[in-house]
Amino acid sequence: MKTMPLNFLADAMGAAKNELKNKIKGTCTVSCTETYTVFLHKDECLVAKGNLHDRVDAPYCIEFDLRYNHGAVVVNSQRIY
Repeated sequence: MKTMPLNFLADAMGAAKNELKNKIKGTCTVSCTETYTVFLHKDECLVAKGNLHDRVDAPYCIEFDLRYNHGAVVVNSQRIY
């Protein structure tokens, strides 16, 4: 099995958190949870909503369960594929 580059893990986490922040921006949401899957495609992080690791052919994939609470986004869990 090919190992995942550490920079992809960091970039994927940032991309997923930014996706949730952008979704919440401009709303009156105080707290919510979302699941995002981040894929590596042509050296770029692609973010999709939901658990999609088994539906896309990509060299690396991470699913993030995120929680937004009063302006902060935290990773509740992650699954690496």
